[in-house]
Amino acid sequence: MIFIKLPEYEKHIYPKAGKCIYCGSTKNLTDEHIVPFGLGGNLVLPKSSCEKCAVITSKFERAVMRGSMRPARIYKEIQSRRKHVTAPSHYRIAIEAEGVNKKVEVPIEDYPILVIFPIFEVPGYLLGRNYTKGITMTGYAPVSFGCKLEDALKKSNSSRIKIELSGDTPVDFARMVAKIAFSMAVATGAFEGSDYSKSFVLPAILGDKQDIGHWVGTITDPIFSSKYHLHRVLIHRDKEKGLIIGDVQVFSDSETPRYGVILGNLK
Repeated sequence: MIFIKLPEYEKHIYPKAGKCIYCGSTKNLTDEHIVPFGLGGNLVLPKSSCEKCAVITSKFERAVMRGSMRPARIYKEIQSRRKHVTAPSHYRIAIEAEGVNKKVEVPIEDYPILVIFPIFEVPGYLLGRNYTKGITMTGYAPVSFGCKLEDALKKSNSSRIKIELSGDTPVDFARMVAKIAFSMAVATGAFEGSDYSKSFVLPAILGDKQDIGHWVGTITDPIFSSKYHLHRVLIHRDKEKGLIIGDVQVFSDSETPRYGVILGNLK
């Protein structure tokens, strides 16, 4: 069981892989942050991602971090390679006050941050379906960060507030979750001698296949939070199912959904 603590996890460096964990290349290797650096990830697998694969994984990670999660990252003062230099000091909201609609700008501490987490169907693999493209959503889980809506209404002296949301695609989010689980499983030795290059979900992480919904889904257990932990990443060796399964909860200090990732068969 691996936890990333709030507000900061003491950096942990795992033994270096010495090759790209995604494609096996030994050239131009860089360190891999298991949880993306921009989400506060300080668990590092050295010399484990080649330049080509780093470009692939960074692309979908950036789409998520610069999308709906950006205000939450800024509010929580999570590290950023660019130190949030382009982060706005104020955010625009539309309010209705005394029957008049208008737009105002408020500082982030007065901004009701809402991150929309996708609720996915159970991984297609567990349903016995021939899932070949995309991922099926069954709903959304809106999670509030920072200023509570009722407080924002009082501070703006308004009866209604409308906030603008910038989104990321469910596939980008699912690929990021899968990448977190896969790299954690490699770092912690969860494959135990199995060839992790044959991991079920790896082609979907790299974009070689489009079947991410076959391997990633939302865990249906009741949602809970761990207020002392920023993120939660567990790897299970499920002997009953004969599978290696990842369990990922982003922003686990809030009541966010958990996501399961089918990584491969037990040896």
